[in-house]
Amino acid sequence: MVVVTSFDTARRHISLLDNLPWTILVVDEAHRLKNPKSRTTRTLASFYWSESHTIPGHVADLTPAPESGTSVAPQSLSAQPSAPIPRTGPIRIALTGTAIQNSYMELWTLLDWANPGSVGSEKQWKKTIAEPLAAGQARGCKEEERLRANGTAEILRDKLLPLYFLRR
Repeated sequence: MVVVTSFDTARRHISLLDNLPWTILVVDEAHRLKNPKSRTTRTLASFYWSESHTIPGHVADLTPAPESGTSVAPQSLSAQPSAPIPRTGPIRIALTGTAIQNSYMELWTLLDWANPGSVGSEKQWKKTIAEPLAAGQARGCKEEERLRANGTAEILRDKLLPLYFLRR
């Protein structure tokens, strides 16, 4: 089954859409999800599989089942990748030509929407990515801030973003 709908229709009719057995959710113009507190972002992040939803084998193979009694901690950007976070809902694909319009937090929102929990919390992203990048790009920044921003940008470009982005 394929459903094509608009942001507004999805938000208004979430109760009808949420009960469908989604396997993949593709959102075009995903930069509209840049605010993690917006109603649209929260609505499109609310699709989860019910207990009775059979997870298709090709999806189950992508992520391990959670082990009972364990919790999954976000990975450090510089750490080696650990086991994927168990999937609790449909595969999410965000399509956009503008992942960042105004702030680095918008990028966190897109990455977190598409792969919940995989890039840490909003607070962790702000401290390890957004603040160092902004400080190092500010007029009159110190050499230390500029160097830290360059290092952060390299890690982001070389280690993190290739895991999540396909460029045309």
